[in-house]
Formats: sequence, structure tokens, C-alpha cells
Amino acid sequence: MPMARKITAAEVPAALLEMWEKFRPLSMERLQAIEQAVAGLRAGQVAPELVERACGEAHKIAGGAGSFGFGELSKSARRLELLLESPSGAADAGKIVAEADHLRRLMDESFTAPAG
Repeated sequence: MPMARKITAAEVPAALLEMWEKFRPLSMERLQAIEQAVAGLRAGQVAPELVERACGEAHKIAGGAGSFGFGELSKSARRLELLLESPSGAADAGKIVAEADHLRRLMDESFTAPAG
């Protein structure tokens, strides 16, 4: 199976990119919910409800990003979702933190329109 390459904002049709930009506030709220759970994991104290919500938000980001053609972003959100929903989620705190940081970078990149 060929490896998927990263799609850039320049390759996304303008209308699709415009729609993705409209989802920025909601997407960033979802990311903040994830980061709240990650902060709790870093501190060693996180409510199960926060982890459950973060898992759901990662799922929504994965689906939305995939729909708009941001494959790498979608895959990162899906990896994070799987880490959060696993029974050893707290034990995988380092992996969760790293994937959440990666997701943040990809989200920031996906909302940066190319210089034109």
C-alpha cells in the first residue's frame, strides 16, 4: 500500500479551504478539550469524564479533517482517539502528550492559508 503524502493548504481547493476555515472556532474548542485532558494526564490527575470527552473530540476532528482532505491531521486525531480510549490510557500518558502536541501543530498548519 503506498504511503499517503501530506496535503498542503495550497493543494486544497479554495472553496473547500474556505469551508474548513469556518470550522476553525469549533475545531479549536475541540482541541482545547483535548488539551485540558492532556494537562490532567501530565499532572497525573485527570477525571475520566475529561478523557472520555477528549476521545470524542479527537474522533470529531479526525472525521472533519478527513472530509476536508487533511489526511495527516485526520490520522493523528485518530491515533490520539485510540490512545485515549484504551484501558491503559493513563499508562500511555507520554504517547498521548506527544500525539496531542503533534495534533496541535497539524491543526495550526491546516488553518494557515498559503501566502498568495
